[in-house]
Amino acid sequence: MKKLFLISAVILTLSACKLDDNPAYYTLPEISDVFYTPELDRVTVNDEVTVQANIRNEHGTAQACILYQVGNDLVSARAAQIQTTEIVTIPNKDLTPFSAVIPKQAEGKWVIFSVYCLSAYGVNAYSDQYVYTVLSEFGNIDYSSIVLNEIDGNRQFIEIHNKGVEDINLGRCTLRLNENTTIWIAPENTELRSGAYLTLEGKENATTADYAAHFTGSIYADRNIAVSLINADGKTIDTFQRGTKGNAGWGATALPLQSDYSFSRCPNGNGNWAYAAPSKGAYNNEKAADIEHEAAKE
Repeated sequence: MKKLFLISAVILTLSACKLDDNPAYYTLPEISDVFYTPELDRVTVNDEVTVQANIRNEHGTAQACILYQVGNDLVSARAAQIQTTEIVTIPNKDLTPFSAVIPKQAEGKWVIFSVYCLSAYGVNAYSDQYVYTVLSEFGNIDYSSIVLNEIDGNRQFIEIHNKGVEDINLGRCTLRLNENTTIWIAPENTELRSGAYLTLEGKENATTADYAAHFTGSIYADRNIAVSLINADGKTIDTFQRGTKGNAGWGATALPLQSDYSFSRCPNGNGNWAYAAPSKGAYNNEKAADIEHEAAKE
């Protein structure tokens, strides 16, 4: 039995030596710590995507690049022709930083990519695959701190508030009345500073030249109504809704009129909608009463 164990040990040792003599065994590249800028959920038409990684390559030089595919959706991207970034030479080194750039792509395109490395002995290595979709030039703006803060159909104003700590560009954001009527388009580079309020007043037949301070037409305090703030990519930032659309549509159902109050977020910026004394362009007053038929609880 002791002799059998000895023979087995010798066979294992010889096998290990044989693997050690195989260059491909040594030269399989290892790709780790892949990261990229900008964040993949914020890539816009103006952005190249810089991909970085660490590549372990202990024997012989290797070649590395990014393999990427572009399509109109995920399916077509996977079926698209594989493209490569500039090829980078990875030296015979224990650990080498790698960096390459995926060029700018058109809005709405889907991009799939991975880091690829080919060793001097013809051994391939791939990182995980990553996916992003290309947004408009405004697509990397975080609007989460922007809210509709006060709406007053008695005095005809709509107030937008930036409750965050960063200034936000509202350029090309819109106000939409009753789902499909655009009543305001933010002029380019409309910046709402941290903690500030943008108050828009109603004006009959307002034009784009008036949009810095006015929305077009009027809103009402005694009927069913929906007001939405939409970002430059067409996604809803915030909404106020009183009543429901119903078969007759928005604006057709009479609701109680409270002429002393506005519709306000209470507490300011974060609370649910309620009746409060008007506070145009300033911190909202305390809640006076619940809004009858108020449907949007944020």
